[in-house]
Amino acid sequence: MNLKMSIMAFALLTLSGCQTFDTIVGKKEPMEQPVETAITSISHQLITNSSFDIADKRIVSSTFVWSDTLTSVSKDSELMELGTILQESIITSLTQAGGDVREIKSANAIQLNMGGEFILSRDIERVAHNTQADYVLTGIMTPTDYGTVVNAKLINLHNKRVVAAARQVIAITPDIRTSENSSTFKDGLLYRNHQNQGNHDE
Repeated sequence: MNLKMSIMAFALLTLSGCQTFDTIVGKKEPMEQPVETAITSISHQLITNSSFDIADKRIVSSTFVWSDTLTSVSKDSELMELGTILQESIITSLTQAGGDVREIKSANAIQLNMGGEFILSRDIERVAHNTQADYVLTGIMTPTDYGTVVNAKLINLHNKRVVAAARQVIAITPDIRTSENSSTFKDGLLYRNHQNQGNHDE
C-alpha cells in the first residue's frame, strides 16, 4: 500500500511540474518594438503641437535621412529601409489626424502590365511636376552608441519655417548572432553588434 501511494504521489508531482512549466512558458510577454514606439511617439508629438494645427494642412512627405550623408544610406549603417518606414508610417498618422496629405509619388495615370496595376512611381516623367502643398514632413536620423536619434520636422515650403518638431530615440538591441560591427533592422527592432569594438589596434 505504501509503495502504491508513493507511486501515485510521484505521478501527481510530475504532472504538477509539467503544468507549472507549461503555464510559465505560456505567459511569455510580447517583445517591445522600439521602431513602432518611435513612430507612435513622433506622430503624437507632431499632431498635438500647441502652435500648429495639422487639420486640413496640405502636406507632402520626404524620406527620413541620415545625418552624416543626408541620404537614406549612412556611412555607419546599412539600415536603408528605416527612413522610408518612418516616412510612410508617420505620414499615415498625420492623414488619420486630418492632414490634407498629398502623395508626390502618384503617377498621372495608372500603369497596367502583367504584374498588376500600379499608380506609385519615382519616374520623374510619370509623376506630377507641380504638387500643391504647403508643408513637408522630413526627418534626420543620427546613430549613437545607445540607439538611433530621430528628429522629425514639419517645414513650411514657402518660408522654410519649422512649424512642428518631434524627437525620439530608437533603442539598440544587442545582436550576438552577427560577427561584424554593424546595424541591422528586423521585426521592428534595431540590432547593433559590438563584438569587434576595441580590436582595431590589433
